[in-house]
Amino acid sequence: MLYKYTEFKVEKLLNDHPENKEILDDLRAQLREMIEAELRAKPESVGERKQTNDGIVNLLVRKEDLERKVADYADTVERTEAALNRLTEEERLVIDCFFYKSMSRGQAQIWLERKLHISQSEVYRRRRAALDKIQRLLWG
Repeated sequence: MLYKYTEFKVEKLLNDHPENKEILDDLRAQLREMIEAELRAKPESVGERKQTNDGIVNLLVRKEDLERKVADYADTVERTEAALNRLTEEERLVIDCFFYKSMSRGQAQIWLERKLHISQSEVYRRRRAALDKIQRLLWG
């Protein structure tokens, strides 16, 4: 799914990361439910076998689609988290403030200025450096 973030849109990827994790959890739950339903389903009579076979084919197609989506989202989430884990403590603080805490951009900038004792321009330089590092970690 990283193809969705072409042109190295790291900011969009980071903004979407919490939602991608939720979608992944939902897809995994759907797949589990589908597998459980598959295990419980049994044809009742020979006459229903044709309908059951058609239903099984449709179920298998949906299952394959879900498995593909799960793999796609899992790859994106895992690679994003791996990149975030390789940031220094200060880089992670900057990324968290701008993307994951419920702060506006201005609030994050002011908070980081005070926390790190740096200027506004330095906050944005460090933000850009952290985004560039994530980009290199994800796409080389």
